[in-house]
Amino acid sequence: MPKLGLTLPRPNRWRTYFLAFVVSDFGSEFTRIALIAKGYTLGGRSVSGAAMVALAQAAPLVIAAPLSGRLADRGLGKRLAIMADVGRFGSLIAVAVANSRAVLLLAAAVSAVLGSVFRPAEARWETNLLESEADLLAAGGARAALRSTLSVLGPVIAGIVVGTVGPTRAIFFDSLTFLISAALLSQVPGFRPSADSMDAPPDSVRVSTWSVVLSDFSLRALFAIFAVVVLITSMQGPLLYVLFVGEGSSTRSFGFAMASLGFGSLFGAIIINRIPALIEDGPRALVAVLFIDAAALALLSRSRVLPLSYVAMFSMGLIASVFGVVIRYSLQKERYRSHVGSLFGGIEAIEGPMGAASLLILATALTQVKVVDILLGSAVAELMAGAAMLLALFRYRSARHSM
Repeated sequence: MPKLGLTLPRPNRWRTYFLAFVVSDFGSEFTRIALIAKGYTLGGRSVSGAAMVALAQAAPLVIAAPLSGRLADRGLGKRLAIMADVGRFGSLIAVAVANSRAVLLLAAAVSAVLGSVFRPAEARWETNLLESEADLLAAGGARAALRSTLSVLGPVIAGIVVGTVGPTRAIFFDSLTFLISAALLSQVPGFRPSADSMDAPPDSVRVSTWSVVLSDFSLRALFAIFAVVVLITSMQGPLLYVLFVGEGSSTRSFGFAMASLGFGSLFGAIIINRIPALIEDGPRALVAVLFIDAAALALLSRSRVLPLSYVAMFSMGLIASVFGVVIRYSLQKERYRSHVGSLFGGIEAIEGPMGAASLLILATALTQVKVVDILLGSAVAELMAGAAMLLALFRYRSARHSM
């Protein structure tokens, strides 16, 4: 970490927590590849078998994540996170021994539900491990750098292991990462919420949380921009593959493009970690994200020179990293402390449907529109969303100054 120039929060309890997150996140990246390989095998080596696994994992998130977030806000973050990791260990064992597609899809869905339980729970837990917003910013940069690295190395390592020992043994290996993570998390102190939070019934927690979202301009802006970005970016994986491989380029070009994306993401995480003031104003930072990403998408859609395409991919990776840190840091701020779990649960619940809608739009558009035109259309959509949000931000702040 020091060689990358990252600043890490000082508390040792957070560093143990972060180590557990490293292990768990690596396991999640590994799981994604291993499950697809297993589904491909049990599906008679067809693409539909792998696609069914992806759908089974996406479907349950809408229900599980908000419920986990509300429970985490009531002081159960540590228990939920450990339970989710132990549960993922068990579900992957079931996947490894599964000999039917039905058992595989059920186990994959359970694994996805537990993953969506883990994320709001650990986000709420972290806000109590790190009391200062400066530490939360440093943690966000470190987390983004880690995810950038694992998003590249995780699938590579998973592909090598799956190709060497087969999907079944690879999944057995993967399951151990969650058991190790759970053991590490058990050594980190939990937290006790206030008496009011413990006594409040679940319905009041839900109502007060969404009241906060609806009454707070910054939260409304964050949720709206998040939905737009997920809708646009969820289709980019298949689009980029077709762009670089299916339209005259090569698999090697696609590999260089994805590497550029990964390096950009890592670079963005380091910048945010070292200069946190860039994102302290969450809505304004996200508007900048929309404009810069729109420019990168437009360049990518029209460039016929590979080095320029790699520059565009690097920029997109950098912006994706900044986007993730801004969202996390903004929701963990002190004024939202009692609703952090529920807010992250809401973000998780939005991501699933918007991602599915994005892929549905892509499947429909590809029958009539060229890949480069879809990318350009995405750039225009981001530009319009950014302009609309900038106007709303200007009006909101003008109204506040006039009061």
